[in-house]
Amino acid sequence: MQSNLIIEKYHFFYFILSVGVWFLSYHYFGGRFIRPQWKKVGKLFAYLIISSILILSIAHYSLIFIIGHQLLGGVGHFMICKKHRIDWKTCQPEEKYIELTEKWAKGDFS
Repeated sequence: MQSNLIIEKYHFFYFILSVGVWFLSYHYFGGRFIRPQWKKVGKLFAYLIISSILILSIAHYSLIFIIGHQLLGGVGHFMICKKHRIDWKTCQPEEKYIELTEKWAKGDFS
């Protein structure tokens, strides 16, 4: 059985783009507060694996996920921080942001 998988140059570009977008979004949108730390690595690998599968299977349409996923997360971060009076750039007050993310982890999105 022969595979028809051909890796093109743009596949590498899209993969590098997904890595860059992920690091920028987590750097600027509260990724430093993810606890425990292994979750950050787990989320990175999950995002990159999903991105890779999409790049190889649906090619250019994978950009919808690569950019859209992080863009939606950024918009959500901005709106939620604004609603709870937290600075969306610095996540200050830090204690309030951490308390809010702990509530989200328990399924309380109020």
